[in-house]
Amino acid sequence: MKKIVYIVLAVIFIISCSKGRDVKQLIAGDSCQYWYVLTPDSEGKTKYYYYFNRSGKWIALEESYRDQKIRLPEMDDVICEPTWMLRNDTVISMGGLDRSLEIVNDTFLIITTDKYHWTDTLYKVTNPHLLKKLQEVKIP
Repeated sequence: MKKIVYIVLAVIFIISCSKGRDVKQLIAGDSCQYWYVLTPDSEGKTKYYYYFNRSGKWIALEESYRDQKIRLPEMDDVICEPTWMLRNDTVISMGGLDRSLEIVNDTFLIITTDKYHWTDTLYKVTNPHLLKKLQEVKIP
């Protein structure tokens, strides 16, 4: 019984400490951060990554299945601002579209939008080989 009490107290302590964390720091890291975007594409032909930096730049990158090169996507008719910002640590504006931050932690983000009923799950990129490939893309 004492073990359960100690475990519950430890969980409460961890949760209360994590509330004080800087959300911007979690999203953009010390200077920038890359996130893998889990897509509903069951074939997985193209992988998408988001780049966030601390000064508010947001860029989407894609990795083609054919050549496995990471590049900036060709935006034919979609125009979006390459910026992001936080409002009250619960709303993230990405490219001018406001989304709710449902879960933010060191490993993943879950963001939703009521307007279009989208839910995106983003996983923090920690693989050194993949990070190197992502960092080779020149961000405008």
